[in-house]
Amino acid sequence: MPLLIQCWSDDRSRKREFQVEDTLLDSKMSLMSLIQKLGMPVGSSCGGESQCGWCRVRVLKGAEVLNAPTELERAYYARQTGGENEELVQGFRLSCQAYIQKESFEQEGAELWVSTTYW
Repeated sequence: MPLLIQCWSDDRSRKREFQVEDTLLDSKMSLMSLIQKLGMPVGSSCGGESQCGWCRVRVLKGAEVLNAPTELERAYYARQTGGENEELVQGFRLSCQAYIQKESFEQEGAELWVSTTYW
C-alpha cells in the first residue's frame, strides 16, 4: 500500500502531497534522500552527517512510520540544547537520520506529514 507523504510550509499555508510506494525506497534511504527524490529541497551542508541541522523537519503526523531517533541525532540535539532533547519531544527530526520503516507500507492509510521553515 502506498504511504501518503505531505510536505507542509512552516505556517501551513502550502503543501505538496506524494503517494510513495515501497519500491521507491531502498533500505538505506533517509527521509532527506526520499524528500529530495520527490523533488523537494532539503537543506544540508554536512552531507547527511547530522552536524549542521539544516535538514531538520518537524513531524506533524505519522512519527510511528519512522525509526527511533539515532544516537547521532540525539547527540546533535544535546549539543544544541545543552543536554535536553526537547526538540525531539516536540517532533523535530533530522531528516538525514530519519528512515521510513518498511512495515509502514503494510498499514492501510499510513501517512507522514512534515514541515520545515523553507518550504
